[in-house]
Amino acid sequence: QAQDMSKLGFMQDLIRGIKKLTQTDEPKASVVSSSSNSSNAAPLLKRAFLFLEDEDWSEADEYFERVLDLEPENAQAYLGKLMVNFKVRKKEQLGELNESFDTNRHYKKIILFGDEKLKNEINTYLENINLRINLRNN
Repeated sequence: QAQDMSKLGFMQDLIRGIKKLTQTDEPKASVVSSSSNSSNAAPLLKRAFLFLEDEDWSEADEYFERVLDLEPENAQAYLGKLMVNFKVRKKEQLGELNESFDTNRHYKKIILFGDEKLKNEINTYLENINLRINLRNN
């Protein structure tokens, strides 16, 4: 049997095939696949952010969705989706927006699943936006 090395998930398929031939039935297979999901998500996430830098919004969005299919609680993927929504190439540009994103569903997921560093960074951008909006309105 042959395996297509250019196919996404090639390594996972290969490992699964080898284990199928060499091991007896063990419930460890699900543990292996979940750890493989994490390793599969990282390159997809990297590629998605590259699409953002190239302003290829639809491809970026598609890749962030693929990451979320593997890891539904990946805060970086939600950050990317937020960036796609506002069409910004770098996360720092979120702080330069003219409208608040505090009601955006992707922002809410970042706050729910993100680590403290990411939450603080995003909230700082949001505070800057809200400050600018308040100054403009006064």
